[in-house]
Amino acid sequence: REAVEKGKLKVYHVRTEGMINKLLRHGEIYRGEAETIVAAKELNGTAIIDDAEARTVAKAYNVKVAPGCIFLIFRLLKLGRIKADEAEDVIEKLVKSGLYLDPETLLNAYRTIRAYAISEGRGKPNDPNG
Repeated sequence: REAVEKGKLKVYHVRTEGMINKLLRHGEIYRGEAETIVAAKELNGTAIIDDAEARTVAKAYNVKVAPGCIFLIFRLLKLGRIKADEAEDVIEKLVKSGLYLDPETLLNAYRTIRAYAISEGRGKPNDPNG
């Protein structure tokens, strides 16, 4: 909400409710994913979706896709928009709020963030297990 209020993000309302309903016929698609896929198609953009099955469905509808939240966090980190410790905090908050990441993916995400911070001189090495 804060990013929207500050003008950093814009809310887009999809125009094609029929396509949303069509996507919802796929058992692995939820409304938010369907709206994301339709918005990407309408805007000729990329659907950023965490769920692999939803990405597969999006591809079947010729919608470009990218892996979800972790992709965005890494992108912001690479662009220098956030620091490594902020990236770690965001991941922790996402997981606490219900985002599921398997343990290997979570560990790899933290390792990647820390390695990036070290390579850029913005962090210090830490043991990802402790």
